[in-house]
Amino acid sequence: MISIRNTENLLGVTIRGDYDDFYNLVEAFYEVTIGDDSTKYKNYIDMSIRLLGLCYDVRHAYMGDRDLAFVENNLCDEKMKWHGVIAPRENLYYEFNYLYPEMIYAMIAIDELINIRMEILANKSSTAYNFYNNKKVIYDKTITTLRSFQAAFAECVRETLTPNLYSRWLNSITKPYISLSYMYQQYLDIVNLDYHEMPKDKRLKSFTAMTRRIADYFDNEEYREIKEEIMQAAKEYGCHETDIKLVSYDLPETIEW
Repeated sequence: MISIRNTENLLGVTIRGDYDDFYNLVEAFYEVTIGDDSTKYKNYIDMSIRLLGLCYDVRHAYMGDRDLAFVENNLCDEKMKWHGVIAPRENLYYEFNYLYPEMIYAMIAIDELINIRMEILANKSSTAYNFYNNKKVIYDKTITTLRSFQAAFAECVRETLTPNLYSRWLNSITKPYISLSYMYQQYLDIVNLDYHEMPKDKRLKSFTAMTRRIADYFDNEEYREIKEEIMQAAKEYGCHETDIKLVSYDLPETIEW
């Protein structure tokens, strides 16, 4: 089972799982994200590509390109003797770190893409919010895998915040009609850097505010200004808005997690 815990400096989380955990999560990401050949759901392509950035790290983790962790499995001499085996006393897990703003984005994006998947599975054309009990939806492996991942992250946040702050945070990311599909994602790069530049104690105090910057981006004056700049730059250079890169908003190569 995937577990998620805070990094030491509260910059993000450490995501840990075994081979099957991560393999199944990657498969779920591939199933739920929207391909660039989609016409009906083309507004969700860029959001899907951003989410596949998380999928990339998960896949490279189970390939052995990230960190390893060994955890005791409660196998003692008596148990090995009973079963007639000699086996390791620790299980191997893979793990990697991921930024908190990116995880907030992923949580909301997964919700949107699950709604689309429910609509497709139920073969309906109306809103997906009524499809939870559909027989083709309720036990869908892709959805349950992603929900389990979200639950692990939510539990990490619950253990980090006070009950009142956790309730406010949960309301921020689960309220109706949130959609990241129209976000100019350069804005998320700004949020990432701003959160990185905060001292550790301020990160915790600013957690719900950071979440609202992402969830409520459409009503954020800062976002509207960035969007306007990107649109003007894309027009000037004759390219798509996604091709515009903001200067000086890259994270450092070495991150003190």
